[in-house]
Amino acid sequence: MTGGLLALAINVVVSGLFAAVFLLIARSHPAFRHLGWIAAAWGVGTGAPAAEVLLRVTPWTTVLSFTGYACFSAGAHLLARGLARHYRRTLPRWLLPASFAASLIIRLAIWGGERNTMPYELYYQLPFVTALAISESVREV
Repeated sequence: MTGGLLALAINVVVSGLFAAVFLLIARSHPAFRHLGWIAAAWGVGTGAPAAEVLLRVTPWTTVLSFTGYACFSAGAHLLARGLARHYRRTLPRWLLPASFAASLIIRLAIWGGERNTMPYELYYQLPFVTALAISESVREV
């Protein structure tokens, strides 16, 4: 096992533990139910490093590459929802689904693009920046 593969495997385990702990807290008391969204974010986000691990041992590179990206994006968007619930803020119902759908469309649009170029990398990161901006917008001031 290479160092990179070991790091990804550890990432899968630690992410799964975070998801389990947030879920346990969410289920332990009604006041913490909103943490279920954060548990979901970690749980879904765990699919990103898991897909990267599987990329190295299976022939399904296209499917796993897209799945990893979708899991990371979905995790970021679920985290934004969880933070909104934590801070008792409302988001427009269309915002997170539209942002997530846009992230997948952007990924498909740049699929065959030349990596390590500024335009490609900016478009690749744009959905994550958008999800983080949504997360930032819900915090208390």
